[in-house]
Amino acid sequence: MQAEQPRTLQVSRDRQLLVRRLQSSHLTDKITAHQGHLIMVKPATTKLSSRGQVVIPEEIRTRLGLEPGAQFVVVGEGDVVVLKALKPPKMADFKALLDKVRESAEAAGITEEDVERAIREVRTTK
Repeated sequence: MQAEQPRTLQVSRDRQLLVRRLQSSHLTDKITAHQGHLIMVKPATTKLSSRGQVVIPEEIRTRLGLEPGAQFVVVGEGDVVVLKALKPPKMADFKALLDKVRESAEAAGITEEDVERAIREVRTTK
């Protein structure tokens, strides 16, 4: 006799199956799963300008929180172009990284004076 799956796993599997079925149907809207919710996303079209610029439709910019000056990584393969928005790290993430660096430096016996001396040496050799 097979053990019963926890309810949350079953709901998750059912939702994944539903998403796959709906995505493979011939709907004009796309259906995606985002943070546990089903979202209907209407496809949008845009065109490339003579200067190589592409306008991201307002609805998409709003939904993704994109503002003027946003930076992207762009990947192209075949007839597919993917834009991935670059987001700066949160201060809390940066602070956690800085704390780890400080711990490592302390464990290695590196002092602030050592760092300042190394910086001076690099600056004077240029």
